[in-house]
Amino acid sequence: MKNLKAKKKAEEEVKSVVKKKGFVDEEYLPRLQHLKAVVKETMRFQPMAEIISRETTEKCIINGYEIPAAETPVFVNMYVENKKGHTQVWDLNKFPRDFMNPSSNVELGRQNFELIPFGARRRICPYCVAHC
Repeated sequence: MKNLKAKKKAEEEVKSVVKKKGFVDEEYLPRLQHLKAVVKETMRFQPMAEIISRETTEKCIINGYEIPAAETPVFVNMYVENKKGHTQVWDLNKFPRDFMNPSSNVELGRQNFELIPFGARRRICPYCVAHC
């Protein structure tokens, strides 16, 4: 693990909630907010599916190719996208701040743009704004 501070904080949170029981039971999960945020941030940066598919909703041009708006299937290699230098802006000092907001209702297993690294809304990659 690259961020020992986040790891230590997650370990301390688990120890303080679990105490003498020795293992995490389902009843403890609502109180393990930092651990939950670490898992979500990890899933965002290193998704389980390497290739994801989406459908276009509006016409766009990518590297000179015109992609029509007619629900064209587009496949994205997330493994490659996560490893590109311009998308790997992962501030370990602020990790996992994005999912610590109480108003965040991002859940694993649902389709959430928040779990896509720099792919949508406020997470969009600055390079893509200028060049994609």
